[in-house]
Amino acid sequence: MVSPRECSQVGVSIVQVLAYADVPGLTPGEWPLVSIDEFPCFPRDFYSEGGTVGATILSPGDYVLAIRGVRSNPDRDPWLAPDVEPPCENINDPTSCPPCIPDRDTCVEGMQTCTCRDLQVSDGQTEDFPDLVLGAPPECDDGIDGDGDGLVDVTDPGCIVSDDEAFEPSEARANLRFSFRLLGVPEVETETNIPVVCDVVGIREFRIQTADVELTTPCPAGLGPRAFAIDVEPGPQELRVWGVDAEGERVTREEVRPWIATRSEIPIDIAIDFAGDDFLAPITAPATFAPCPTTESAISHVEMRALNARGAPLIDPIALADGTLLDGHRLACADLDATVGTEALNWGAYQLEVTWYAGDTACFTTGDTPLPLTPDRAFALVPGEPVGGETSAGCPACTDDRHCEPGFACSLGQCESSL
Repeated sequence: MVSPRECSQVGVSIVQVLAYADVPGLTPGEWPLVSIDEFPCFPRDFYSEGGTVGATILSPGDYVLAIRGVRSNPDRDPWLAPDVEPPCENINDPTSCPPCIPDRDTCVEGMQTCTCRDLQVSDGQTEDFPDLVLGAPPECDDGIDGDGDGLVDVTDPGCIVSDDEAFEPSEARANLRFSFRLLGVPEVETETNIPVVCDVVGIREFRIQTADVELTTPCPAGLGPRAFAIDVEPGPQELRVWGVDAEGERVTREEVRPWIATRSEIPIDIAIDFAGDDFLAPITAPATFAPCPTTESAISHVEMRALNARGAPLIDPIALADGTLLDGHRLACADLDATVGTEALNWGAYQLEVTWYAGDTACFTTGDTPLPLTPDRAFALVPGEPVGGETSAGCPACTDDRHCEPGFACSLGQCESSL
């Protein structure tokens, strides 16, 4: 998986890495389980080239690693191929049912989205693997709408293979599709949206409860809408969602949403936004950002005004760490550090309205779409659209490649062909 989008497209949100000690004289089924590490399918650290994530440090010796995608339910069920008998009585228990038996090079027959690797650990050394390839879960058992028709798994006619095997739907099979915001910020990263890092606000995963159904989905930003197909009694229902930390302890209040289960197979979209006052403990952290373009350009000044979640100026303006108020007065880029931080903020939701200047000429602005701020994560404020929709005299044509047409790149304030 090379992006969060690829993970979501195949329905994998969690990857487990199981380390077994390869003890001489023991058969694969007798290998002692040394560690279990669990990661998002695409950890945020992987956005950076060469990015790594922390895991259990293994003592020197020989190991067999099992790397497998698992479902996001509490039992972390692995995927099995259809019509394959489980190789063990308790397929979820990696101690009694190691994925790499009887062959140390491949996972047990029928276990999908799984691979095995030998690992020799030397003192003080880091072992690099070639790219690991995990197969996608079965199309009709991946919990996602793979063909874009709004239907998930066995509610999709494409998953009904014959009259004999046709799925008999219950009275109400609901397709619930969730999207999440933290502190008012959407979870999908774009050029103008920097999502809140889940670790910063202490959320490991979201718990969802409705009727007698309990669902779990990981917090990591970038997954986009998550779809679940559930069977419930038709009629009015109430849905509860809350966030928990790595120990499973609640860190947010419950968000409650009424909804109606019907026989319709149209997805039901449910938007959840955990604002600052939804957290059980206050979130206190600065906002950090680069206010001026770092590339060579004519941009010399910047105006920044902090806004609340509704887009109105704050009664008490936010200040930078040096006391400079973000109240809309003009600041010289030469007097600002490349990256600036605010004072520690008690987070609700904050936005930033910005105008960039070349001398006294306003060049770029965020306009009607102020930039959302996120706690304790540095990012660059990329100038928005040209003021008035056209490049003014004395202003650079661009400060970033996104100001240029496809096939052109920004260089010294001008869009030049990159072909």
